[in-house]
Amino acid sequence: MESINLNLEMKYLIALFIICFSKSYCQSELNNQDFQQAKKLYIEMVHTYDYNEMVRFLDEFKSKLPIEIRDVNFTTQEEFRKYIFNNIEKSFFDDKEQAEKYILYRDEVISKVIKNNSEFYELFKKCSPEQLLEIMKNSP
Repeated sequence: MESINLNLEMKYLIALFIICFSKSYCQSELNNQDFQQAKKLYIEMVHTYDYNEMVRFLDEFKSKLPIEIRDVNFTTQEEFRKYIFNNIEKSFFDDKEQAEKYILYRDEVISKVIKNNSEFYELFKKCSPEQLLEIMKNSP
């Protein structure tokens, strides 16, 4: 499958969603061999159907969020959900039920990508922020 060509902002948004979702990101650093393996696995992952479905959906999900959400830092999934429900009229969701369905599906597609790419995500958890940016910057 051909991958979707993402701009750097979207790649960072996806990484942020996954970091927040997995709650397991630590700031150590990979050795060179593991770093090269992580780069290889990331490139393989971005060519999968599941990853591209996640990207497509997260882009759609992002388009329904209130514009000012970009200035809000959420520390938990519950905080994010509460913000959306309390500001549903500022969003582009039809109602709270639609927002809930989108949030649940978002969680499902992210979980699926993490599960199906577990070797990459084990390395991902050990990447330094600089390594993560390097992996994403030099990929499709």
